[in-house]
Amino acid sequence: FGSSLAVNLGMAFDYVIGRVTARRTASRRSQFSFLDVVVPASVAHKTGRYFRLELIVKPAAYGGLLPDDEETAARVAEIRPGDVVRAAISADESVGSSLEGVLDVLVAEIEVVERWAMLRDKPNTFLFDKSLTFQDSVVFHGSGCLEIVQVNESHVARMKQYLDDTYGISVEVSGSGIHDSDWLVALPRTAVWPADDPVVNGGAAPVRRRYKVTVACATFNEAAQTLLKICSVQSVTSLRASCFPKSIEAKLFDAEVLKDLEFDPRNFSHVAHVVYFHGVYWVGVVSECLAVGCSDISAPHVCKAYFKVQEIVLRFKWASSLAGGVAADIGASPGGWSWYLAAVVGMSRVFAVDPGALVLPAEMEQIIHLKKLGVDAIPEIREQGPLGLYVCDVNMRPNETMDMFMHFVRQGLVSDGCRVAITMKNSCKNKKEWNVLLPAQLERLREVCPDAREVHLIANTKFETTLVGVVHAAT
Repeated sequence: FGSSLAVNLGMAFDYVIGRVTARRTASRRSQFSFLDVVVPASVAHKTGRYFRLELIVKPAAYGGLLPDDEETAARVAEIRPGDVVRAAISADESVGSSLEGVLDVLVAEIEVVERWAMLRDKPNTFLFDKSLTFQDSVVFHGSGCLEIVQVNESHVARMKQYLDDTYGISVEVSGSGIHDSDWLVALPRTAVWPADDPVVNGGAAPVRRRYKVTVACATFNEAAQTLLKICSVQSVTSLRASCFPKSIEAKLFDAEVLKDLEFDPRNFSHVAHVVYFHGVYWVGVVSECLAVGCSDISAPHVCKAYFKVQEIVLRFKWASSLAGGVAADIGASPGGWSWYLAAVVGMSRVFAVDPGALVLPAEMEQIIHLKKLGVDAIPEIREQGPLGLYVCDVNMRPNETMDMFMHFVRQGLVSDGCRVAITMKNSCKNKKEWNVLLPAQLERLREVCPDAREVHLIANTKFETTLVGVVHAAT
């Protein structure tokens, strides 16, 4: 790195880094300012690498390069996260020590190119992954379309884990630090959004919008100019804007460079996507709105709980192993789990154990309703032989739920290879109690299912999680 970096970037002057986005600002002993920044794609393409830089902004009186005047100090102090700045370093004074993908430099000149406040009234609260090394980023590298989905903050980690478990897709996320706000999940350019997957596109899916983008821009003005170029190439007649954050849409409508474009939310030939992700603006144009699927939950057998067992079976690819087998569904009412296992998976017998009523669209001989509590149904279930699947979505304390499963185990009803899925409902008095009780139940399950794990399903509520595993007789 060192002083050769600026020359390699091929900019107009050997000491100009280019436009960068301020990620955070901090002051140390009042004389230092640190800007953690992102180098835009237009600059990084010249080296084939992406960098996360820390600009050390220090006045001359403290060994730095910036002038000591009050005007310069005020200009630096006014920089806020999201502002795009043009920074310059001295080729002789650059700091050579660095980590991989991170470069420290002394700033000789700095000016704000575009302020975040010009685009939004609210402060920039969008988070940046400081552990991200940009040359290894799945988002910045490669060619072709980049697919991004908009997800509620409560489901970001779940969505990320599901895509990894089910498809082996490693994604990157970016979002706001505000609770219950929307975040973005970006797939690698080599991956395609699983549009036919009912888990991420169905009734329990938290996806709000989908975007397809191709070009990264350092500033909003550059993004608007890029959008105009794309529209001229694709012969766009009218546009519908779909942006994140949504406030960008109004700025597009008012942009002087786009004054000749027609924006119409109903009658349009193309859809413009402008997405703020990892400190840069991503731009793309598609010929139609990207659908966000939603399953019909009006049918009486498809209650919200239905999507939990659907996700479990699809996520862990259990369908072929369960087909033709016997299942116990504890806490079955109103019957969503039992219906899925019998009608979709094709299990030969499903014991729906619950004193409550089942609301099914039709009678199915495979579903046997036992109007009893869990352990009281053991004699009838024993007559059908050992179980190939044990599922429980009953509303009980976690330790009581696990006690019931262990009773089934001791009675010899759980066969080797039996799949297990148990919902843990958080009925604890406080978080401390939950954090003690939940791991204890997972350890108990691992006595029978060594590979057992906790999974926060997309379909789980925020007050529950799921334990899954496969029984091994040797244990």
